[in-house]
Formats: sequence, structure tokens, C-alpha cells
Amino acid sequence: MHWPGIDNLDEQAPSGLRGDTGCASGAFILESLTQWDPAGQAVELHYLLSISRRYRVMHLCTRFPVG
Repeated sequence: MHWPGIDNLDEQAPSGLRGDTGCASGAFILESLTQWDPAGQAVELHYLLSISRRYRVMHLCTRFPVG
């Protein structure tokens, strides 16, 4: 979720990153928001994801084609 030199999160105050990388952890699927699109043959998956640096929880949505 953070990589020094690629983003500027460690330049933002107070970031607490100090040049370290940050990674994603603990993906929790939100079943009530997940949808199947029969016409497009895809699933839209909603989930919560925690990042290890800055300790934030984000709501993400990813669309996966099936078949």
C-alpha cells in the first residue's frame, strides 16, 4: 500500500512511515454488498482491507470476470 519513491506518503505529516514499506492485511468480504452480474459474467466483490502503515481501514470494490 506504500512504497518509498513511488508515492509521497512518507512526506505527509504525520505519516509515521519513515521510508518503510506498507502492506495490506486482513481482507474481510462484505457479503451484503457483493453482487453477481449475469449479463457481464462477473462478480463485484466489496471488502474491507487494513493497511499495516498508517493503520487505516479501506472499503474496496473489485470486479472479477468469470469464465
